[in-house]
Amino acid sequence: MLGYIPMNQEREHRQKVINYYNTAQPYYEWFWYGKSLGLHYGLWTEGVSNRQEAIIKENEVLADLARVERGDLVLDAGCGVGGSGIWLARERGARVVGFNIVQKQLTIGKELAKKKKTFRIFGVC
Repeated sequence: MLGYIPMNQEREHRQKVINYYNTAQPYYEWFWYGKSLGLHYGLWTEGVSNRQEAIIKENEVLADLARVERGDLVLDAGCGVGGSGIWLARERGARVVGFNIVQKQLTIGKELAKKKKTFRIFGVC
């Protein structure tokens, strides 16, 4: 099966992901976030001139494709620090629940969501 990880290797892979994001987190904060809080590259379409705009464009396009509307409940699996979820709540009025396996990102995301009063992030899954 494509993408299958045997149970005896799952814990090792999970720990590698956690270690990577725990190590990289300060660099994302210093060089990457900006106002979008996104940890992805975004969607570079015509008229997009920087990474922050590209991330916002990606959020817009994905929300349109998923037909996210005010009051919809959205699961953000692997939510990072909650950037896209905060955007969906603020811009589309969605109710968003985020999950992540990286406790450090969850802690940051919970603080950001609390400040924005828009997004609920639950514990490590």
